[in-house]
Amino acid sequence: MKVLLCGGGNAIHVLTSYIGSLPDVSVCILSLFPGEAQRFEDALDDERGIRCENDLGSEPIYGKPAMISSDPAAVVPGSDVVILALPSFTHGDYLDKIKPHLKPGVIIGSMPGQSGFDLCARSILGSDFVDASSLFALETLPWACRIVKYGQSVQVLGTKTEIGAVIAPPKGQSLEDVLSILQKLVGPKPVIKASSNFLAVTLMNPNTVHPTISYGFYRDKDLTKPFDEAPVFYQGVDERTGEMLSQVSDEVMQVRDVLLKRYPSLDLSSMLHIRDVLLRYYSDKLGDKTNVYTMLKTSAAHRGLVHPMREVDTPQGKKYLPDFKYRYFTEDLPCGMVVIRGIAELAGVATPTLDEVITWCQTVMGSEFLVNGKLCGKDLHLTRCPQVYGFTDLDTFLKENHYVEAYSESNILQAAQ
Repeated sequence: MKVLLCGGGNAIHVLTSYIGSLPDVSVCILSLFPGEAQRFEDALDDERGIRCENDLGSEPIYGKPAMISSDPAAVVPGSDVVILALPSFTHGDYLDKIKPHLKPGVIIGSMPGQSGFDLCARSILGSDFVDASSLFALETLPWACRIVKYGQSVQVLGTKTEIGAVIAPPKGQSLEDVLSILQKLVGPKPVIKASSNFLAVTLMNPNTVHPTISYGFYRDKDLTKPFDEAPVFYQGVDERTGEMLSQVSDEVMQVRDVLLKRYPSLDLSSMLHIRDVLLRYYSDKLGDKTNVYTMLKTSAAHRGLVHPMREVDTPQGKKYLPDFKYRYFTEDLPCGMVVIRGIAELAGVATPTLDEVITWCQTVMGSEFLVNGKLCGKDLHLTRCPQVYGFTDLDTFLKENHYVEAYSESNILQAAQ
């Protein structure tokens, strides 16, 4: 089996180590970022590849790619599985570049999927190609990880207990084969379970957490006053921020309820509230499970992680200001919150807390998505919300994207019988 990894960041390092260690799998890497492929290849240990230390108590894992390139023609042909593990705002460019070299029936998807991945894939690859392939997306990355030394070593800080994956195989085929392949590639943990469909993954995007925590932390602060050190992120939340995280999730679940009332056959059974998402992903790493606030404050999986910052020189030496160009904003807004907001607009569901977070975030980003309660900002074309792809009514959106036909976990067993 040949696996193509697209990207060059933290997740690609872990995947290269894990997949490259499998005896019957060849792994290649494609990076379109200028100079990254060469940098990766120059840094790589020619004998052992990338060293990965994880939190599972095992010995370090070593895996080596067969090829690293910036040329799609060199690494894409013959790929059985294609995994995009890079910022979602780059998905379109990668899909466009690899499209001419993909073989029919390929397993192709994203880790994580982020909201609207399937809309992006259908728009670029074409619905006929997507329907004949196995499109997938993980709800979230399998682990929290960081590069120790570029091209040489990586550390898994926290492996999640269980995660969901939406898989859309060709009509009439079972999900089980694709599910087992994905499980093999990421290892025995986390356990990967099938999600309802792409709509469920889009609406349950856990990365709404990043913008909401950022807003909660900075909302009353002077953003021009530097910090002496980078403040902690998850464990720096206050009770009000924990409440806002729950309120955003409440609004998303209201969207779910409206959709289910209008379309009783729609399967959104895998959608969970943020409190249940935390319990699902990190059940054995949470100290106090009383509520969202206490779970984040006591999460061993998130200990020590800090707000994205940029260094600035001051008369008192180096200090830190918030980095609003980081992916918590540039990715999680246009390919997360704004997509959810677009579906809520189609469904006629008010989302005051979501709107509050989006409005603050777009201001500090210097972007414009939401204007006077409507998704009509000048930067809307940079998002993956349904309106960008021409969907202006709920019925057409659901039917043309096959959400009412998608598989759920219960369908897996039926399809396999």
